Amino acid sequence: MKKNTKKHRAGVTIYEAKDGWRWRARSSNGKIVAESGEAYKRRYDASYGMTLAGYLLNLHVTGDE
Repeated sequence: MKKNTKKHRAGVTIYEAKDGWRWRARSSNGKIVAESGEAYKRRYDASYGMTLAGYLLNLHVTGDE
């Protein structure tokens, strides 16, 4: 059986999806622990929502994915 050696970075990232800009937070094991739940038309709005969530959840904001 092959061992997964991929390292995961915990934090919050912004990404562009088909329906707009979204953000998500990952734990150190790579699992998604929070996400925007909606798409934003502007990257700035997703960034603002991500920043608010980061402060509320005490997450490390890492920037773009």
